[in-house]
Amino acid sequence: MKLTKDVQPVVTHSHSLITSRGLDIFLLSLVAILSGTVAFFGAQEIHPALYEDRASAGWFESDTSRVFKNMTDPSSDHLRDKLHPLFSPIAYTVVQFVKFAVTPESISTVHLSCALFAAVWGAFFFILLRALTCRPLDALVFSSLAVTSASAIFWFTVPETYLLGSLSIISALLVAALAEFQSIQPFWYITTGAATLSITITNWMVGILAAFFHHPKRKSLMIMGASLLSVIILWYAKQFVFRSSKIPFVTFSEQAYFLTPYAGGPFHVLRSFLIHTIVMPTIEVVNRYPSPHWPIMVTQSAVPGSGSIYGAIAVGVWTGLLGLGGWAFISLQQLRKFRTILGLALL
Repeated sequence: MKLTKDVQPVVTHSHSLITSRGLDIFLLSLVAILSGTVAFFGAQEIHPALYEDRASAGWFESDTSRVFKNMTDPSSDHLRDKLHPLFSPIAYTVVQFVKFAVTPESISTVHLSCALFAAVWGAFFFILLRALTCRPLDALVFSSLAVTSASAIFWFTVPETYLLGSLSIISALLVAALAEFQSIQPFWYITTGAATLSITITNWMVGILAAFFHHPKRKSLMIMGASLLSVIILWYAKQFVFRSSKIPFVTFSEQAYFLTPYAGGPFHVLRSFLIHTIVMPTIEVVNRYPSPHWPIMVTQSAVPGSGSIYGAIAVGVWTGLLGLGGWAFISLQQLRKFRTILGLALL
């Protein structure tokens, strides 16, 4: 049967749409596989002793030992739940699923769980870029950069809260990006607000900004209240399993970690934030705690790109790319609300 003139454009558009979605799914899958692979095989290179108490802070002053125990043992000390209200039940549930489906060995289940989280992170980052109207291949390139950056290689591979916290931030940014082009139901703002708050309480600012810039003041306050109430209810429910959890949002000691003398001042912090997160410099090993604690790896005072000649080249290329991104951020006429939300979140 011969198509009429009226039907032909519709069929052509539908075919193009299906082809585009197929390409997106294919590229998204590539990014997810790449991200999960980096996390899983990177984790194999890390000595299991890192999960012991004496070595925990050795990984750039992180809490790998405590987080490993929180992910695998509900009776462990969940003291930091006051800052990460629902991290433990989320991570523990995934670990138990992997343990049931794949392997009962604790270290392997944590490695596989981190790889799963990393794969979801890579997929969400790709979707975010596509929602911001990046072309498919551009989204693939930038997503590949993100999942092979220094941040990904060094933090997707160990048990820590950062991976899930970052994933929750991306979810809030994704809602804000989609809201630039279509109406988003309040449910999604509540959900992403609760997600950001549940992993790390300060991440909630991204969920708050997303709600505030896309709703009237009163409605945004209702959305924030619903997010907070959801997290509080879930936190109380988890007490039946995670009995050592502390009351969330109540802490007076965290300012001790803000701009400590070891940070080297705002310049070193900014340099680390903008450059070391992408290209790992030379790693210095220092002794800050008495025996039997291990020495600590740090990069705060390292010169950007000092790891190798390739690192120096990468820093030059990244600085140029970052500069172009900064210029586009300022000069772009589209995505005004999203750019404001992103800028305030970064600030």
